[in-house]
Amino acid sequence: MYGRLAAMVACAVSLFLVLTLCGSDESSAESSGQCGEDVTWTLDGGNLTISGNGPMYDYYPGYSHYGSATRVIVEEGVTTIAESAFEYCDHLSYVTLPDSLRSIGDYAFRDCPLFDIDFGKGVETIGAGAFEACDYLGILNLPDSLRSIGDNAFMGCKMVSELHLGNSLQSIGVTAFADDTNLESLIVPDSVTYIGEAAFTHVPNLKILRIGNGVTDLCFFEPGDMQRLEELSIGDGITSLFEGYFSGMTRLMTVSLGSGITEIPNKAFSGCTGLKSVTISDKVVAIGDEAFLNCSINTINLGSSLVTIGNSAFYKCNDLESVVLPSTIRTIGDQAFYNTDIVFVMIPEGCESYLGAFESNVTVITVREPLDNNLAQQIAIAVIALGTLLGICNLLIGRRR
Repeated sequence: MYGRLAAMVACAVSLFLVLTLCGSDESSAESSGQCGEDVTWTLDGGNLTISGNGPMYDYYPGYSHYGSATRVIVEEGVTTIAESAFEYCDHLSYVTLPDSLRSIGDYAFRDCPLFDIDFGKGVETIGAGAFEACDYLGILNLPDSLRSIGDNAFMGCKMVSELHLGNSLQSIGVTAFADDTNLESLIVPDSVTYIGEAAFTHVPNLKILRIGNGVTDLCFFEPGDMQRLEELSIGDGITSLFEGYFSGMTRLMTVSLGSGITEIPNKAFSGCTGLKSVTISDKVVAIGDEAFLNCSINTINLGSSLVTIGNSAFYKCNDLESVVLPSTIRTIGDQAFYNTDIVFVMIPEGCESYLGAFESNVTVITVREPLDNNLAQQIAIAVIALGTLLGICNLLIGRRR
């Protein structure tokens, strides 16, 4: 009986030792391993270090051990972050990448609580969904080496307020920055030639939008999502605007349109009550009906090629004091300049239709050559002064009588 009991005890002790040793080996395996042909990983507390040379493996099972990491340091020599390598790492807050890195795989850091990431100076491609739903990223400084940003790459990064795109960037994928609701400024460099559909939709806090000369399509945003926009600059690559596209953006103050745009459509900026300054190129030949109705424009250069101004184009631009019409103008629509501060205007002799364009109290003269803005404004001031002086003289004469 005692022999059987002793055997059972010995068996139990042996089993305990086996389990303990296995657990120890497993624990050891979970703190380091190989994640590429010549790339290894080491987890020390919350610090995860990736070191070696070349790319990481795709779909490496050991990536599941990264869940406790709070900081990732990828050392010089590593060239690729694998697809989904750190996806759903619930504690990961900081990432440092080396200059040797060339690509970040699809979904590599998706849904991580990142606060900060140093991209290094060598990254060329960021994959689809790579940083999707990284809610706590505040500032994105993307390197000048970057050429391509994948679909959904930074979608839903709700705390991003500053975005700096590199000067070599060529392509931004579909919905790449959609739902980045705290983004305030977007400056697209001239190097960008493609921006995917809805790439910057649902960015309600955007205040500055400057589109470089390489972009040819405006499908990447919805003006209705940008009611806080204050500054808009459209590069030379855009050749057309949609009717009413920017209408009702009451905080918009300055607009600059590139040389690719030849027509400003009907109601393009209608109801932009804060709009004070508009710059258009010498390529514009037509301004549509109500294009700038009810804006606060106080000065505008109409360029040297304008042929047509539509009905009510500048109606109720109460602060507009003067306008210089180019020699190319042929038609000015009905009430085009009603309810403005214009008191004097010079119409080039080639203009075929302008009756009803100005109110009856506006002095209109026909000239062979248009004058520049400064001289026109000086003449307008002189006309006002002369009218005032004549009024005073008439008053004095009336009193003497």
